[in-house]
Amino acid sequence: MREELAAFRDFLRRRGLKCTSQRMRVAERVLQRRDHFSAEAVMDDLRRGGEAHASKATVYRTLVLLEECRLLDSQDFGDGFRSYEPAWGVQHHDHLVCLSCRRIIEFTDHDIERSQERVANSHGFRVTSHIHRIFGYCSDCQDSTHEARQRNSRS
Repeated sequence: MREELAAFRDFLRRRGLKCTSQRMRVAERVLQRRDHFSAEAVMDDLRRGGEAHASKATVYRTLVLLEECRLLDSQDFGDGFRSYEPAWGVQHHDHLVCLSCRRIIEFTDHDIERSQERVANSHGFRVTSHIHRIFGYCSDCQDSTHEARQRNSRS
């Protein structure tokens, strides 16, 4: 994490922005995470850690800066909120998103990647990045929905 914090400090300096203690505390908390998280989760994490004075605006602004610095990626997984995940040293991956429990499953599929390149090439298109999200129901939610349907059909 030291390398990521150093990259963030350099980024702030290059932008002529202050490297405030609040900004750095937010960055430290965020860069420790290895999951998908919301700005609200960061606020909760800071409060639990005794950082009650960190403002919501500081958290949101710092998340934007961390994304601009390419230390974080963000996406809307269909619920109208930004979800963040680490980007530093993370291999490209895509996401399966459960519409019921909101679980996010990361996956990599080389066949999908090759197919996307083939389609892009056939249209003379050069891909620089992409986001692939598949929405549906995880096995746990499929099972619980199936069980609920069976109970209702017996009634």
